[in-house]
Order: sequence, then C-alpha cells, then structure tokens
Amino acid sequence: MEERNFKILVASIIIGIVIFWLLVYSFVSLGVDPLENIKDLFGEEEEVVLVVKGEVSEELELTLSDLKSDRYNHVENKQFQLINAFGRSFNVTYTGVTLWSILDQSGILTSNSKAFTFVASDGYYSEKPLDLSLAKEYENDVLLAYGGEDFNENEDGTLRSVINRYVIPNETTTHYWVKYLTTILIE
Repeated sequence: MEERNFKILVASIIIGIVIFWLLVYSFVSLGVDPLENIKDLFGEEEEVVLVVKGEVSEELELTLSDLKSDRYNHVENKQFQLINAFGRSFNVTYTGVTLWSILDQSGILTSNSKAFTFVASDGYYSEKPLDLSLAKEYENDVLLAYGGEDFNENEDGTLRSVINRYVIPNETTTHYWVKYLTTILIE
C-alpha cells in the first residue's frame, strides 16, 4: 500500500511540474503578462506620468494611456538632431506626442502663459524657459517621447522631452532633452 501511495505522490508531482511549465510556456509564447491581467480585473488605476502646471487655468495630470490616445498629435519614428555641450551633433529617432497638441487640446493655457520648462523626477529642469510659440510653430519638433528606435526606458524613464536642433539653433539642445520627464511648468 505504501509503495502505491509513493508512486501516486511522485506521479502527482511530475504532473504538477509539467502543467506549471506548460503554463509558463503558454504565457511566454503568447506574450501574456498574467499579473497585468490580474491588475485589470481589480481596476487598478494607471499611474500619472506627466503634470502640466504653473500659469494654466487648471493643473493637468496625464497617464501614459492619455498621452498615447488619439486625442493628441503623434510623431512616429522621427529623426531628431541634437547638439551636446561639446558641440557634437547626433541624430536619434523617437516616437511621441507633440507638446503643442497637449496644450492646445486641453485648453488650459491662459493669456499669461508665455513659456514652458521641462522638469525631471529628480528636480533637474531645462536650462531656461522656452517660448510657447516655438512649441506651436514647430509642433512636430517639440516632442514628449515615449518610444522609438533610440528610446530606452531604463535610461530615459517613461517620458523624455525632445527638441530638434533647428527649433533653437543657437542653443545646446541637450539642455532641453530632459530624461524622466514628470512636469511641464508653464510660465
């Protein structure tokens, strides 16, 4: 009797291990994240990734889903040129949402809204405020990037600001390329 129980126990363990690895294989091959689906079941709210505040009619909080929605204008895999503090020029490719479309569609700008500053999660901010007319005139060249060939979430965070070189030709553009972007301060 004991030998029979032992064989049943071993067979149960083997079947359990096989089923476990079949589930893991299924999740991996189908690209399913079971934990994400569990979060969806409980209706967990998405985290706010960007706040627009300052000289605005009301503070605006946006999630990554909001930023990726069809409400705003998007730029797909656009090449941007940057100049670093040493005068070296680089070309990088990003995908994201235009700053002007967020400001325009939300309708939060006031008559006193003149400039914008990008602020990172660690408090770093762009060198000096840039005129809002640049975001409007060069709409597809002032971007809040969330993807693209050169986007690396480990280095850039969820969002990063990107401004093409010719928008501010006499400036070091990397000072305005803020990683881990969390706030846009309107002045």
